[in-house]
Amino acid sequence: MISFSFYSLRRYCVNYKRSHSLKYRLRGQDLYDWAYSDRILTLRAAPAETSGSIGTVSHRALVQLGRLVETGGRKPLADLAPRDVRILLQLLGGSAYLSDILIGHGDSWADTLLQAIHTEPKPLARHAADFGDFVPGEAPEQFHARLRRHKRREFLRIGARDLGSLASVEETMGEVTALADFALQAAYRFCRADLERQHGRLLVPGTSRDNRFVILGVGKLGGK
Repeated sequence: MISFSFYSLRRYCVNYKRSHSLKYRLRGQDLYDWAYSDRILTLRAAPAETSGSIGTVSHRALVQLGRLVETGGRKPLADLAPRDVRILLQLLGGSAYLSDILIGHGDSWADTLLQAIHTEPKPLARHAADFGDFVPGEAPEQFHARLRRHKRREFLRIGARDLGSLASVEETMGEVTALADFALQAAYRFCRADLERQHGRLLVPGTSRDNRFVILGVGKLGGK
């Protein structure tokens, strides 16, 4: 049983070339050439029941793959295992946001993808360890940028495992919850420390007790 239509990919590439500007035609040509490589010829013959089956490739996935090839080159594609190619195409076809994150890694996108899909679920403590300690004197803009980078990296990991059917719905929602929990805690701790640095310790008026703070989370935060 042939799980992947080589001629469908060829047709998509030809149409892709015809319907875009010169810049996009060059992307299409890159993709068209790559489609004729031994790598794709091997993948198209993979039985559907094997992990190498890459199934139906959407036009969106091919468009994003063209962008990825243009930014990071074609060489990393040759080193990916069939299962990883399948997950890559599912990611590119399933989420424009995650595609942009991956493409933004340039020629290191393959290493980023492999690390994402082969990293096990992270509890709250693991997020804190990966993010690192607070840097004394760190400006709010620097902290915000660091937190955004962590969020994008973790979204890519969680999304790739979800789209690649490597995680259950329950595991994915638990992962999103842990990430949201960590991000809120980190933001709160930084903001409180920055505020106390400027105005002194925050106390309950008339007492020596710390003024406490509560964050109520709904939606995905309650997914666990």
